[in-house]
Amino acid sequence: MCRYFDDCPFSSGHAGFIAEGLVSRAEAEAVREFHAAAEACKAPGGNDHDHAAILSDPAWMNIVSLADNARRQLLALLGDPSKCRLLQRE
Repeated sequence: MCRYFDDCPFSSGHAGFIAEGLVSRAEAEAVREFHAAAEACKAPGGNDHDHAAILSDPAWMNIVSLADNARRQLLALLGDPSKCRLLQRE
């Protein structure tokens, strides 16, 4: 998860992306709950390398569920088939 937050300037949420026209307000809202949960999540026992503990953690399972919900919401919002392909499961 660190790459998601380290590589993207989210310090002001998605406001900058909206202001620059990179995402719509509806798109930002679609990922809001996932983003907040992912940002607040801490690895069990503080060990970011204990993959088994992370994958079995109920908090992580909730984040995965929120991410899938955000994905489905974005699919409903996006009209461009090329953008939709990026969000579809293979």
